[in-house]
Amino acid sequence: MYRHRHCFVLLCLLFVFLLSQGGNLQAAQNAPGLPGIRQVKPDQISGKVLRGKTTILGGKASSEFQQKITYDPERNCYRVEYRSSLYQLEAELDSALRLRYSKWQAANPALIECLGYNRRITEYLPQKEALQITYYQGNKVKETKVVAYDEQTLDSDIIYLYLTQLIDLCQERTSCDIIVKSRGWKLNVVFSPVTTADVLGLSPQYASLDVFREFAENIAAKAEELEVLVMDLNGLSKLFYPHRYYLAFKRTTPRQFVAYWGGAPSEAEFTFIE
Repeated sequence: MYRHRHCFVLLCLLFVFLLSQGGNLQAAQNAPGLPGIRQVKPDQISGKVLRGKTTILGGKASSEFQQKITYDPERNCYRVEYRSSLYQLEAELDSALRLRYSKWQAANPALIECLGYNRRITEYLPQKEALQITYYQGNKVKETKVVAYDEQTLDSDIIYLYLTQLIDLCQERTSCDIIVKSRGWKLNVVFSPVTTADVLGLSPQYASLDVFREFAENIAAKAEELEVLVMDLNGLSKLFYPHRYYLAFKRTTPRQFVAYWGGAPSEAEFTFIE
């Protein structure tokens, strides 16, 4: 999800940023937050390796990927390594899964052109309780942003670490803040749970994306119901970016994350876990 909204038109980006505070106020009235989202024990995620395939930019680029999470008991922290031909990510988190450092490096030319940079370094600033995000083109610093980062804010780069807790907590419409590091924004979002075997009917706007359509047809053929969290921007921000994102899980226990897709159809992305 750190790639999300990377190709917004400038006007849309400006409005979403300026109106995000209005969205936060509406969220407080309409949807509860997510207490306990980071209550994860080391043995629940340490040593886990995920493999799959991701497609971005409306099908213009795709790659297989591998993601590995390890726990360092001496330093009481987690390390995340993500590898694909599109981009690579290295991150370090404390024992409560709060981001302390990350390095993101793009490798795909189309992605670099769309974003306007090829590298992103994020560091936690404890004195400000914020993340400092520095964007690079080659070795040149293009921009630096500082974004508030509190206990209930999720980092879109590593949102998959909270997915099991997220699906268990979201039994009804639920809101939280997410930092989208691709643009250095903190946005309020709402998750709405849906159970369905017809994911193509749930999001027909992505039917032109071959990998998603094949996935949806396979789920429908097996009549396999999935639990899906539908994610929207909250409040006034949604008027300027109405596109949704979808997080799908098997209904078995323990929860198994299956796929993720969404965004503007021409810029859509789809990730499938093997």
